[in-house]
Amino acid sequence: MKKTYIILLCATTLFVGCNRDEKSLFDKSAAERAVEAVTNAENALVAAPYGWEMLYFANTESRGYHMLITFKENGQAIITAKNALTTGNKIVTDNESTWDLISDYGPVLSFNTYNTVLHAWADPRNDGDGYLGDYEFLVLSSSADELQLKGKKHSGYSVLRRLTEETSAADYFARVEAMDKQITGNGNLLLLTQGENQYTLHNSYNGIFYLAPKNEMYDIEELDIYPFIATHTGLHLMAGFLTDSDDREARDYVLKDGILVGKNATLEPGSMPNYFMNYLLLAGNKWSFSTTNTCSDLNSKIEKVNKTLTSINKKAGISSIMLIYNESKAQYRLEFSYTLNGKTIESPVIYLFDVKQEENSISMNYTKPLDLNAAKLIYNISQTAEQKQTGEYTIEEGEGNLPGLKDLILGLSGIYTIANNNGINPTNGSILTRSDNADIWYELTGVNVAKSSSDKDI
Repeated sequence: MKKTYIILLCATTLFVGCNRDEKSLFDKSAAERAVEAVTNAENALVAAPYGWEMLYFANTESRGYHMLITFKENGQAIITAKNALTTGNKIVTDNESTWDLISDYGPVLSFNTYNTVLHAWADPRNDGDGYLGDYEFLVLSSSADELQLKGKKHSGYSVLRRLTEETSAADYFARVEAMDKQITGNGNLLLLTQGENQYTLHNSYNGIFYLAPKNEMYDIEELDIYPFIATHTGLHLMAGFLTDSDDREARDYVLKDGILVGKNATLEPGSMPNYFMNYLLLAGNKWSFSTTNTCSDLNSKIEKVNKTLTSINKKAGISSIMLIYNESKAQYRLEFSYTLNGKTIESPVIYLFDVKQEENSISMNYTKPLDLNAAKLIYNISQTAEQKQTGEYTIEEGEGNLPGLKDLILGLSGIYTIANNNGINPTNGSILTRSDNADIWYELTGVNVAKSSSDKDI
């Protein structure tokens, strides 16, 4: 071992001796550069009069969350957050902790005393793991306006961005929450386009995109995931889409004219007939027909049904009409909800439709009630003794037990074009218009039925 050290020492001495007259690769020593990096980052942090926003990713598999941080010269850190997991969706501020920048194979930003807002992500909690977050961060790069960070233990890529104007915490969180709802609300699907390549992005409501081939479902066994966070201008990915046409550094997308525009890619809904079908088939969600913002034809049919309902109970009425795809039965179903004494009740009766995409249109055609109880509501029916044994029945003339419902259900049949009224997110309101009669139209909104109960909105 000693011989090895002597050989290395001689080789190093020889190398230095042979190159003493050549220009050094660096103007400063490694120690000097390390001190300078820490100083520059430290100066940037304390020089921001309005503080910083932190787009925080606890680890590489968690959605992003927002924090507001003010770094004081005396080492005080004032941190504010609002989220469902650690603050109960309330705005919480902790101004009792401290921060420091140290050198440890590069600059490290450390929040070195307990902060109830930040350290909650690193607490072990009852399961021993908690949210697997960090409170010490490697500073990957720094400037007067931005610091790129990586969690020292769990490797989540976060970013600190200098705020350019004074804003209250309430206003800040209201803006990012509004953007999050605009982009991801109701389980919005997005089409990722990179040159000639296109992909479908699922699971937006959970803050983690699942990437799949265009118009296909993701592979649950081999998930390709991309955590993200809404910003006041669009969204920020923890790491960019790793496909043939992009790289991990393309993280920011700005919302412009209903499209999220990135470095060399865009996110948008895509073809509306495709979107309409994918929202039912791939995402497993519902389309809800508005009972108020719609054409006079549908309004009159709803009013006729409600007149019958109010004659039975003064506080009764149709509250929702929804189209859903039942995967296990391969059925498109029309479902109703009613209000009764101020409560919403889902009707057990269901009506089946044949729904298809026809080039740039959607065809919806009523086929039959799912069961006898549903049939009695829209038709006058009779049953022989033999039919009762088989569940069959005979349809006669008339409107059944709920006048107006038959016309309402039959009136939804037809071929429709779809207009997206909400840019990036059609689930916030799109219009179905009958191809043969533009006066017949219905507003649709999306209903996300797959939303996780373990991770709520920001």
